[in-house]
Amino acid sequence: MPTPDPAPSPKSPTGGGALFVLALFAGIVIGFLLGQTTIGFLAGAAIGIAINLWLLWRDRQ
Repeated sequence: MPTPDPAPSPKSPTGGGALFVLALFAGIVIGFLLGQTTIGFLAGAAIGIAINLWLLWRDRQ
C-alpha cells in the first residue's frame, strides 16, 4: 500500500545565488571604476554573502 505524500511546506526557500553574483559583479564594476578591482571583488563577495545569510535566516523563521 503506497504511503501518502508529505504535506508541502508552507514556504518555499528563497535562492540567493543570483543576488550573490549581482553583488559580486557590482563590486567588480565599482572597484574597476575606482581603480581597486580586487577590493571591489572582495567587497562585493562580502555583501553577497551577507545577503545570502540574511535570506537563510529569514527562511528559517
